[in-house]
Amino acid sequence: MTNKFKNIGLATMMFVATVVISCSKDKEQEPPDPIPTSVSVPVITITTQPATATSLVEGSISGSLTVTASVTEGATLGYQWYSNTTNSATDGTAISGATGASFVIPTTLKTGTYYYFCGISATGATSIRSGVATVTVTEPKASDPLENVIPSAISETFRKIMPIYTGTTPPDISGEYVCSPAILVGSSLPDDDEFFGEDDLFDDMYFAFIKEANGKYSYIEMQGEYSSRESEDVTVVVVGTGNNFTAYFIATGESNDIPTKTATLISGTLTSEGIANFHYAFILLEKGDDLDGLLVPVNTYRIFVDGEDLAEREEWISESAVKSFVKHYSERITKYGFGKNNQK
Repeated sequence: MTNKFKNIGLATMMFVATVVISCSKDKEQEPPDPIPTSVSVPVITITTQPATATSLVEGSISGSLTVTASVTEGATLGYQWYSNTTNSATDGTAISGATGASFVIPTTLKTGTYYYFCGISATGATSIRSGVATVTVTEPKASDPLENVIPSAISETFRKIMPIYTGTTPPDISGEYVCSPAILVGSSLPDDDEFFGEDDLFDDMYFAFIKEANGKYSYIEMQGEYSSRESEDVTVVVVGTGNNFTAYFIATGESNDIPTKTATLISGTLTSEGIANFHYAFILLEKGDDLDGLLVPVNTYRIFVDGEDLAEREEWISESAVKSFVKHYSERITKYGFGKNNQK
């Protein structure tokens, strides 16, 4: 058999794959960068907002606005109250000295609407502001004579018969006046109806309001020749607006030796000539023991007007006359019909 392959010698071809690994001296490994740690900052939280709405009356203002807050990290809170012209916690004017959690509402505020809020801060913290507190101040309620001196059981009757004015700007009613003739137009006495409109049954009424140095009024009154009284021991209250007024006072005295408490009201419109639309009311408010029924019931009243619709100004008081006047309620009460035996 013929060998087809040539003898290429004893040497055999070999393929050797050599992998060369390069090794070098290890480098010193650097530590990794540290992981950042969080830094705590104070956080302010409002726990109680100031009252949203507060209503007050001018001249009687009291109270405070208060905010309650907390802060983390043991930080210390700081406060600053602001006023504003609108219902907003933006901008505003810092109030001098108002640096506490509570703010005393100024007692001098006038009628109107006021806005306040509080800024709260702490070192390292983000400052925050409270909600807006609205303070509304209204005018004082005008004193109503009926509420002060007339029992509710008869107050509506009074309103129908005589004008009752209220307000805090009455006229200066000081002066001397005369009601003539005095005509009965209202009464709780059942037999008085027949006397309504008569102009010759009751004495003319002389009265005066005297303004004292302290601005208060004293009152002097006289009917006919025998009955008079002064009001030095009572407070004459005058209310009204413009020239319209109501003056009233409560007095104590006696009738038929029985203690009494009475109320007097005078209403009208002040003019240069006197008091137009003059009305006069006299009420028995209380009485002592009346076992024999000598006096009419409590809440008995009579209302008079001037027959000419004007209680004229007239100087009728002399110095000697004023000095001789005494507190004499019993004669007057009897004359005006609170004694059952003399109701006319």
